[in-house]
Amino acid sequence: MMLVINKIKYSISLFCSVFIVFSGLFLHGCGGASKTNEDGSTHYNIPLQLLVNDVDVKANQPTHYSFTYDFPFYTPAFTEFSVDLNETLNDVVINLTNTNNKPSSKAISGRVLEQVQVYAYVSGANQANTTCTNGERYGPFSVSVENNNQAKSISPARATATRPTLSAVNSGSFSLCLEIVSPIAASLDVDGVAIDASSCGQEPADISGVWSGTFSCTNHGTSNDGGDIVLTISQNGYSAQYTDSEASYKGTVCGNVFEYEGGVPFSYDESGSFVLNVNGSANKTSTWQSVYDDSGGTCEDTLIRAQN
Repeated sequence: MMLVINKIKYSISLFCSVFIVFSGLFLHGCGGASKTNEDGSTHYNIPLQLLVNDVDVKANQPTHYSFTYDFPFYTPAFTEFSVDLNETLNDVVINLTNTNNKPSSKAISGRVLEQVQVYAYVSGANQANTTCTNGERYGPFSVSVENNNQAKSISPARATATRPTLSAVNSGSFSLCLEIVSPIAASLDVDGVAIDASSCGQEPADISGVWSGTFSCTNHGTSNDGGDIVLTISQNGYSAQYTDSEASYKGTVCGNVFEYEGGVPFSYDESGSFVLNVNGSANKTSTWQSVYDDSGGTCEDTLIRAQN
């Protein structure tokens, strides 16, 4: 049985912070402390106000909490981000209750009371109705809850966004679904999130259209291959996706570089970069890996865009 708690479309004032938990997205603005990390990324402690508040979690069944989010027009493209889940736990309270909706009698001072599992799913806003089933999945995250209702620890301790997730959030509107599994009834509050993130400081080049050319792959576990190739790229600002025969890919355009990830489901995964050259041609490099054996390889494409 799947319990859907809530499905809300949030639109925050342009004068305030924009942020989202578990998928790790942010745009600071009002009240979020920040500092620069050694690697040049920015660390943010973002207050979530009432964004995730009093979520009613049922016992022994997946509870889903989902919403669609629209970004202000000035939101930059995110080239990478991750959530420091251990630090985020400082702002998480999980109130455990028994079936009579009273405090659990299992509380033992200083002891872990329960283990709660959390998954997160992310997709584009146009796929909001299927985010909980078909979105990019993160988790499971196992949360240990003490008798004082404080989330004590979480494993794994960090969640890093994939390129398809970056593509979804950089499109300006995306959907997030949280799946919470608890052995007893609970309510969930998340007051803040700790994030490390980098953003793109360049406008996205226009790479949309039909591209054709040649490719060459140097492989292991299978023979080398190459030949002609045709790509169809669709683009919405910083977000782009393309198809290549049965394969599909999503990613982010920063300047003249398109970083993507995808492949063919149940066949192979592939990720790489598409670079738009000054003369209008493009070069694409990628690495692929089979999902069912050890075969894989690296590929290089030389492409030109078809005239409109």
